[in-house]
Amino acid sequence: MLARRLSSVDRERAESLIDAYWHVLRDVLIVQAGAPAELLGHPAHADVIAREATRWRPADVLSAIAACREARLALVNNVTPRLTVEVVVSRLLVGAA
Repeated sequence: MLARRLSSVDRERAESLIDAYWHVLRDVLIVQAGAPAELLGHPAHADVIAREATRWRPADVLSAIAACREARLALVNNVTPRLTVEVVVSRLLVGAA
């Protein structure tokens, strides 16, 4: 099902998806650091982010953020959006496990 949805991913949608993951991961780090919810990108979702923060080790969050950064660079360098999203999503799924 995910592969079918990814087949129609254009560059703009790929960038948006990767940026969304990046922002969530940033918020996870903020929660793990004990910072106030006001610093979150979406403070209204602080409870969801807090639950997600318990599933990740800080080193894995940093690794996933690096994967998002690499994916954005890949898109800049004209790597296929679908391939880029598949790679970053698979890395994020492994990190969250």
